[in-house]
Amino acid sequence: MNRFILVLTSALEALVVLLAGLAISFVPLTLWWMSRIGHGVGYDVYWRAASDVWLLGHGVHFEMTLPADIVKASTVANVGAPFAVSIAPLAFALLTFLLAARLGRRTVEIGARFVGPITAIATFTGLNALVVIFAITPGAMPSLWRGFLLAPLVFALGVIVGARGEIGRSGGAAEKVQERVTGWARALDSHWRAVITLSFRAAAGMLASLAGIAAVIFAVLVVVNFPRMVALYEGVQAGPGGSFVITLAQMMLIPNFVIWIMSWLSGAGFAIGVGSSVSPLGSQLGPIPSLPAFGVIPEGDIVGGYAWLVIPVVLTLLWTIAMRRQLVIRLGGPHLGGWAIIAALLTTVIATGLAVALAWIASGAGGPGRLSLVGVVPWQMGVWIFIEVGIASCIGWLTPNSKASRPVN
Repeated sequence: MNRFILVLTSALEALVVLLAGLAISFVPLTLWWMSRIGHGVGYDVYWRAASDVWLLGHGVHFEMTLPADIVKASTVANVGAPFAVSIAPLAFALLTFLLAARLGRRTVEIGARFVGPITAIATFTGLNALVVIFAITPGAMPSLWRGFLLAPLVFALGVIVGARGEIGRSGGAAEKVQERVTGWARALDSHWRAVITLSFRAAAGMLASLAGIAAVIFAVLVVVNFPRMVALYEGVQAGPGGSFVITLAQMMLIPNFVIWIMSWLSGAGFAIGVGSSVSPLGSQLGPIPSLPAFGVIPEGDIVGGYAWLVIPVVLTLLWTIAMRRQLVIRLGGPHLGGWAIIAALLTTVIATGLAVALAWIASGAGGPGRLSLVGVVPWQMGVWIFIEVGIASCIGWLTPNSKASRPVN
């Protein structure tokens, strides 16, 4: 295929990825503006709001200052002071990553092994810079270095992940580049390589399984508490357009909710405002925003209490036992010796690191005052996961089972 066509195709696909993300907030806000044309708010406000939400979803922090008329009408102390908004609706970043991975795979498939990914990343970076520049306003000032860097970084990671598998099968110079990049791993001793790989699989598998259970719990809570959520919708009185925007905003926050429930299952819990607490022991909530999704939070004591903590422990046991069998096969015998201790330590450290990272990206400041903390305190989730995974992984890696203890022929 002609090089110019390859470059143009990659650039257009990068544009589509960016527009697809922006459209999620842009289209409903545009419809809302059309339903409120006579209210004196210009369309530029809605456009900036759409771009701000998209940037926020990629980890960009904003310094917000409320308009003077809202400050006068409010009874909240110090509401006129600037405050931070940093909680990211993670579905935006997830969508960008997945679409970028698809783009990366396609560019390699059509023969654009290097020029395609490079063009796509450069195009997305340039378009993102325009979004950041047009989003700048005194009332909602984005962190510029985050704005210019984070969304392109998510996109670039997606492109690289998508292109990597295809590059490895494409042969020629592209395959040689991949071999140089990953050559350090092949240089490791086979035993170390097996222990590191299987420990990572055990840790990531446990957290992925915990996320799946958390997602199911969230779905059940939505069904059970649906009447309460409807009542909150009615209390907001946002009208059809506003209710649609609120619903879409909640949908983009679903990954955050799942991570919060993961933290709840670990015992660390989460908070909706400074001084609040939602944990297996019960919920202690003060005034919270009238977001209908918060209607799923149970009040008072929780049935089972800390018995819920058995879930991450059991998941860790299952994954470490499964990976121990694989390690026995790779090491060629049932006696793991010190490798089991190393695997248990690595599994604990990796799981703790991943949990802290998830808690960090899923939480932040949601507004002024007590809303400066919404979500999970990362170090608290890290401590709970470290204890639970540490105990369970030691049992799983160090305890032989009947199948794993048989000699390997």
